[in-house]
Amino acid sequence: VGLIPVILIVWKAHAHYNFDPRVTFSIASPFFDDHTIYGACIAFVIPFIFILSLYAKVFSLKRFQKSAVIILLVLLLAAEFLTFSRAAILSLIVALIFSLSIKYLKIKVWHILIFILSLSTVGYVYNREVYSVIKETDAVSNDGNISNHFKSVTNITRDASNLERINRWVCAYRMFEARPFTGFGPGTYQYQYAQFQTPENMTYISTRYGDRGNAHSEYFTYLSETGIIGFVFYVFMIFYFLYFGLKVYYKVNDRKLQLIALSAILGMSTYIFHGFFNSFIDQDKMAACVFSTLAILVSIDLYHSKGENNAGTLESVIERSDIKKDA
Repeated sequence: VGLIPVILIVWKAHAHYNFDPRVTFSIASPFFDDHTIYGACIAFVIPFIFILSLYAKVFSLKRFQKSAVIILLVLLLAAEFLTFSRAAILSLIVALIFSLSIKYLKIKVWHILIFILSLSTVGYVYNREVYSVIKETDAVSNDGNISNHFKSVTNITRDASNLERINRWVCAYRMFEARPFTGFGPGTYQYQYAQFQTPENMTYISTRYGDRGNAHSEYFTYLSETGIIGFVFYVFMIFYFLYFGLKVYYKVNDRKLQLIALSAILGMSTYIFHGFFNSFIDQDKMAACVFSTLAILVSIDLYHSKGENNAGTLESVIERSDIKKDA
């Protein structure tokens, strides 16, 4: 709900430029630094609203409440599209696929690990074939054409945004090679990466002044700033979250709590996927989403465990008394 006035203000500003995708980079200011964090936060909350509208009866919503939730969902989806954040929109697709896998395949963490390892292996073995396919894409993200903007997601030969990401990732890996165990320290990437750039990887939007963002990846950020130790800890946290979240979802009997847990898992999955292309954990708005979601799952688990313990205690009391006989 707090996003509603922000969305309307952003739309009003964007309308002055006929919703041109070339001006989205700063259109969400001063509420968000750029359109990517704006899109990521919207993507994070959409699963909550989607599940609330889909299972309105479970949450005992009245008709007008359900209508309000559906209107809010449509508003959020429209706002997400108009952010023109390719990674954010893709993260919603990933969340949808993930939700179907949970519902129909009862997916576990080890399934996810096998899928990632298999995908990585296939990508590595057939990297030339994959490259030959995606290099055919000539659409760019900054020509004002909405269709080209989204098609450009696979353009790694001409699109400046994609090429600059590759430049940042290469710099991050070189920083990791320079200090593999401790990294350069949290928050230092933007001040250190310039010295690791090479002319062949730089683009017209590259800079040597540390004033244009970070490594454009949560994973490369941790690798360069905290070394292998911090990187492994972060990846472990991600997989433990998935393990813990799925465990809570599958074991909780209360349908309402189960759906809240599912919303938390899917919201977090948008962040996990988006983290491959952007780094937002140091942003207060995204940090609030991430750590609140962790708290939601922990509280559900504690509540459920407490309920089970109470039920067990009551049964034991009944077994040891004459209440059962009298009943």
